[in-house]
Amino acid sequence: MAFREISVNEIREVLRLWLGTAALPAPGLRTIADHAGVDRKTVRPDLAHSEAANLGPSL
Repeated sequence: MAFREISVNEIREVLRLWLGTAALPAPGLRTIADHAGVDRKTVRPDLAHSEAANLGPSL
């Protein structure tokens, strides 16, 4: 399988969906991946980096 580069806009879309600003209540990895158009194996590291930077959904 070939390497596919992820654009900043795709990462922003993943974060937007994860933070809940896309009118989706607490979506899972598969839902985020489907809506953002990326692989779910790409979503997990993006969210891990976001959590490490103290970026996360407010509870």
